[in-house]
Amino acid sequence: MEAPMSFRKKAEMLRSKMRDENLDAYIIYSADPHKSVAVADHWRTVRWISGFTGWVGTIVITKDKAAFWTDGRYVQQAERELAGTGIERYCMIDPEAPSIYKWMLAELPKKGRVGFDGRVVMIEERRKILSGLASKKVELCTNRDLLGELWNERPGIPDAQIYDFSVEYCGKTRKEKLEVIRHKMAELGADWYITSGLDDIAWATNLRGADSELYPVFHGYLLISDERAYLFTDAGKISTDLLAVLKEDGIEWNEKSLVSKALNKIKEDSTIYYDPWKTSAALADSLDAKTIRLEGMDIITGLKCVKNDTELKNLAVANAMEGASIVRLIRYIRDNIDRGVLDESFLGSWIDNDRKRYKSYICPANVPIVGCYDNATQLHYRPVKGKCDILPKKGFLLFDVCAHYNEGSTDITRTIALGPLTQQMKEDYTFVLKQHIRLAMQKYIYGTTGPLLDSIIKSEYWNRGLDNPAGTGHGMGYATYIQEGPCKIAVDASPFFHYTFTAPVEPGMIFSNEPGIYRKGSHAIRIENTITAVESMVADGKRFLGFETLTYIPLEREAILADKLTEAELNWVNEYNKETYKRLAPYLNEEDSEWLKQETSPIRT
Repeated sequence: MEAPMSFRKKAEMLRSKMRDENLDAYIIYSADPHKSVAVADHWRTVRWISGFTGWVGTIVITKDKAAFWTDGRYVQQAERELAGTGIERYCMIDPEAPSIYKWMLAELPKKGRVGFDGRVVMIEERRKILSGLASKKVELCTNRDLLGELWNERPGIPDAQIYDFSVEYCGKTRKEKLEVIRHKMAELGADWYITSGLDDIAWATNLRGADSELYPVFHGYLLISDERAYLFTDAGKISTDLLAVLKEDGIEWNEKSLVSKALNKIKEDSTIYYDPWKTSAALADSLDAKTIRLEGMDIITGLKCVKNDTELKNLAVANAMEGASIVRLIRYIRDNIDRGVLDESFLGSWIDNDRKRYKSYICPANVPIVGCYDNATQLHYRPVKGKCDILPKKGFLLFDVCAHYNEGSTDITRTIALGPLTQQMKEDYTFVLKQHIRLAMQKYIYGTTGPLLDSIIKSEYWNRGLDNPAGTGHGMGYATYIQEGPCKIAVDASPFFHYTFTAPVEPGMIFSNEPGIYRKGSHAIRIENTITAVESMVADGKRFLGFETLTYIPLEREAILADKLTEAELNWVNEYNKETYKRLAPYLNEEDSEWLKQETSPIRT
């Protein structure tokens, strides 16, 4: 095994390489060539050099300094994991913090040289670097993976088998999807279209894989013309029989390493379409200089975010199965809390074992976020056995668990009482519940974007001098990624949601609904369900949309101050409880079903 090295030692090794290449700065990204939301270990260069284990982080190393940026979810984690390294730490959504480019401007000399791995930096990101550093007239060096040259025991790129994903789950055949993709290409005037997004490729090909521990996707590229489609992925990942099925459906296989050559062979008078936020600088550089390029939001991203009737019907089933598992989990905690042996780490393995009763269960979709006391206030706190808290017989436990089923993906957070609650805890829980209900009941004119919806919900926070450091919700995938663009119900920018300020919410999109309160040093509360956008009404000649809830799991009735709810909110809670019992009872035994009946009985003021 590779002997552990400190950040300072690794940074000095990198600086030695930088001197050899005459580089003034080197940028390290938590990214792969596919703009994945959770990259394989092979691409986790930020973790290797710094020890930061979160999914979002960028480090800039100069000749004598190092700085790190992440989003609001990982600030506390970065403070903890990067303590003592000497790395300056910033939140990328903090308006008072310097941006990466502003920080670099102060550190770089005129006509300095900046390096990074062009395979993991997207086209638009490269443009932003050049624009942000324009006054220094920097030169970019993008063809060297310096960390890869230092990382002696770097994990390989996963090579798990790819499998067919039945149309009974995804609702449309490969041929149907290719037809609609080509129709969109024709509208855009594109002869060719390339996508690198692993979730996009999985959706278009009706294939799934296991290259990620958390997402059933596989590494590859998809290149489509008006007549042919080419899937680029590693040899040995697809069986001979499946290759034959794909060919019959109009998809030809090629080795993944040949994608650049294929792009270079496109005729110079042809037009190719791609998403500059999801296509790497290295891929773009492989195109002939005379090839006509069209850019915009990824075609498949814009198609797959609107779920079809089959997917929406299946998602209700997936949420019911997951909901029943969570009911059994809550009962287990309540029945065993007095033993004083349950800790925060047990929950992940317990619920994963319970899910295995379902034949259609694929895999967990997150490392469970589980915390009590102050741990819960760290938005992405993930307990480690032997280094986490025993569950107390008082206060709250917050847990956020996600899963993939053939029937779709689930993302659920509940905050449950482990014992007596303070008045402040009850007031906070009731406030969060009110904001959850507000989004669930919100009507909005067609054309509304996610940030506007987030502002509506957060206005209640701001009027009380509060803030929610996370967005109110995010788009969700179907047995691909949990977080899916283009839309996000959040006012802050995100490295995975570049079109959220311009892409409107469409009927059939699904989102998380997850307002929360995080009181550092005390407790945290989050209530998360999956919701889908639906047509609501036509009024004054305008289309209005609303939301329907797909997730039904008991609320914490001990924490609800009923007299703080309006009549409409109380009616919503009681109707929600009634529907929860109706949907989950068929998946429960008699004892669990009876418990659920009591938990979902009407709440009175």
